Amino acid sequence: MITSNSSGLVNRRFLFLQGPSSWFFNTLANELRDRGGVVERVSFCPGDRLYWRGSIIVFRRPKEMWSRFFAETMREQKITDLICLGDGRFWHKVAIDRIRSCFPETRINIVEHGYLRPDWLTIEPDGTGGRSRFQRAFETEVFKSGSKHWPPETGYRTSFLEYAGLDIGYHLANVLFGWISYPNTITHSIHSPFQEWAGWVKKALMLPIRKRELHRTELLLQRQEAPRFVFPLQLETDYQIRQHGTDGGLRSALDNVVATFAKHAPPNAVLIVKVHPLDNGLAPWRKLVIQAASKNGCQERCFFLDGGDLSDLLNSSAGLVTVNSTVGLTALLGGIPVKVLGKAIYDLPGLTDQRPVQSFWQDPEIPDPARVTAFADMLKATIQVPGGFDGEGVADGVRNIADKLMQPPVF
Repeated sequence: MITSNSSGLVNRRFLFLQGPSSWFFNTLANELRDRGGVVERVSFCPGDRLYWRGSIIVFRRPKEMWSRFFAETMREQKITDLICLGDGRFWHKVAIDRIRSCFPETRINIVEHGYLRPDWLTIEPDGTGGRSRFQRAFETEVFKSGSKHWPPETGYRTSFLEYAGLDIGYHLANVLFGWISYPNTITHSIHSPFQEWAGWVKKALMLPIRKRELHRTELLLQRQEAPRFVFPLQLETDYQIRQHGTDGGLRSALDNVVATFAKHAPPNAVLIVKVHPLDNGLAPWRKLVIQAASKNGCQERCFFLDGGDLSDLLNSSAGLVTVNSTVGLTALLGGIPVKVLGKAIYDLPGLTDQRPVQSFWQDPEIPDPARVTAFADMLKATIQVPGGFDGEGVADGVRNIADKLMQPPVF
């Protein structure tokens, strides 16, 4: 293990862009400095400064000037590595495009939640999801002979209240001070913070009703002995939906899933649509599911779950249909057939069903266990590390990502 006082990063200069709404990037920066690296960061809004201690480069200009500003910063600071959360935000996409065209020797390091869930983080070169280079590398079998001694499952404890508090702090800083200190800033969110908070307050107030409805639906499902198919909803704000999903977005995907299920699934099969646990409640998913089921004449076979245990749901399912959720990879690891509608890193022959969704409903293709294991092993050997952005996983996540940054690029 590389210790924190190692000087292995003496010649590396890191530029951080936007990160998680937590202290994670600040802690990672301290770790890189301890290992000999030089760290700079660009802030685009007050929230970026809130969880950062150290020198910072402020960008307050119109977004059209970002590409030139970024190139000037790269040259002036002699940056060797870019680090940012995801590759879909405007600031990050423009920066990555500029690096590819003008700074080909610079390492691009995309940090994200792990493809493996929970307790894993992603540290990936160039792009994630639909832009990932992992699929091609996996097919070439370059890393198949790597180490198989993975860290034990950790079970890091997290607190939703801590997560929510950090997120509220980030957005509240932007609401209170952004209009005067960063007048040209843009947000990556679809909804305003006030809309988000209103959605969460409404969900909290309706919790007793939601629990009763969940219990009623679960009792109905317990009486069903028919094959169960699961469609886990994702977040409409997720860039995997916005940039690598299906035409028309998540709502269009829901309509298509219900329509094809009604027409092609066995008459005794049921469809379970489950809301994402971090959904803000602004989208009327229950109403949309009921409308789609009524329109396609499958009201008695279509169920909506707002809560419940996903593991239990998957264990009893005949198959899972998803746009590109990481739940799909969880299902594959459990031997459950999966059909992907958008672009997903794990959508490969031998893993997911490659046929049209109409065929999937009738006879879902079981994943190849050996290929699934090889896929997960290669993920852990290359672009996944144990850790978390908040809670107990921060220390391991920071240390493990710093270790990866000290190694040669994986691809």
